Amino acid sequence: MMNKICLFIILVFLCFTSAFAKDFLDKKESNMLVSSENMALELAEIYIKNVYGNTVSINQKPYRIIEEKDVWIINGAPPQALGGNFHIVISKKDGRVEKITHSK
Repeated sequence: MMNKICLFIILVFLCFTSAFAKDFLDKKESNMLVSSENMALELAEIYIKNVYGNTVSINQKPYRIIEEKDVWIINGAPPQALGGNFHIVISKKDGRVEKITHSK
């Protein structure tokens, strides 16, 4: 009987902690302004158009994207003609550009 009571208490404890963990993780994820790959790609395109022009933005599609813990890393496809490609790092938290470069 004592074993059943202990098991019941453990199960109740696990249910509460897993529910708390889910709420915590959901809130943590919602603190990320740029939470989707699509949003990161749209932001990257806007930044690239403003910095390097519409031609670079179009010619380097499709963009390659990598998701890391706190940032999105987006690279342009190497163009067919001479020239390099862009590299941009966007913060998930606030959409801020952490780094933007263009290879030659």
